[in-house]
Amino acid sequence: MSRILSVLALVTLSACGIDDALVGAPCNEDADCPNLSCVQTASEAAAGEPGQCSESGTCIPGQQEGCQADGSNSCEFPLSASEAPQGGFFCCGTGTNVKVVDVAEDGTGVCFDCPSCSGNEEQCLSGDDRCIVEGDSPCGCRLPEGELLDEACESDDDCATLVCVRTLEQLEEPNEPEIPDQALEDGQCRPADDPSCAPGQSGCLLPNGSGCASTTQAVSVGSLEYCCPIPADNTNFDPRVYLVSADQGQVACTACERRACPDAQGNLTLNECTPFSDSDCVVPEGALCGCVPQAE
Repeated sequence: MSRILSVLALVTLSACGIDDALVGAPCNEDADCPNLSCVQTASEAAAGEPGQCSESGTCIPGQQEGCQADGSNSCEFPLSASEAPQGGFFCCGTGTNVKVVDVAEDGTGVCFDCPSCSGNEEQCLSGDDRCIVEGDSPCGCRLPEGELLDEACESDDDCATLVCVRTLEQLEEPNEPEIPDQALEDGQCRPADDPSCAPGQSGCLLPNGSGCASTTQAVSVGSLEYCCPIPADNTNFDPRVYLVSADQGQVACTACERRACPDAQGNLTLNECTPFSDSDCVVPEGALCGCVPQAE
């Protein structure tokens, strides 16, 4: 009798024991892991992947995606360790640029295949200063602070310790309501202790020997030159300056029609002007461009 009871006890213990083969096996619920727990990390849940059977009721360090790395901050292949923004290393799966972008309430990491940053850009997370993300991506790219000088900006927030400077041309120009692109335009990041526009910037004074950006061209006002946007229809229109700042450092530009002014015979062969391109230019009230009267 005692021998029979011993055999029954062994069978019972075997039935209730831990099946080592199931540890780490994929699972969707506890029922998939007899005598174990099905643990799904935040990273697995976000990717719609199954969890893994766990003996301890927690994720398996170094072996499960989204779980902490092992004691040496490493993970079993094909997983690789990535440091979380909050600190600590977690295991992430394969991808082009997989990183831990957050740590969930359960203490597991959220991995994401972030876009690769080009050139001198650096990786950043959505919500970080100056971080440019696409769609609902939790990560993106940004230029390092030291690379921001003369970069395009919408506000000072885009320029770190620099300031966003707009010329008269890049500010809203209520005098040109008929031209749709005369709304507020991007400025450029400039030094806070010298917030002048950048040589070559649209609407900015062009120093001798300098050139304008490819979308602008040099326009003369007396002996000075400024960079003005090239009109969309540059066959029938020329860029002209219609407003100059008090310090002559910047201007506002417009597009004046070619061959719209009468010559001495009354034929429309002369180009329109502004008082800044020709001191004799007569501009009708409410207009920016006009004509030089021709003697009969």
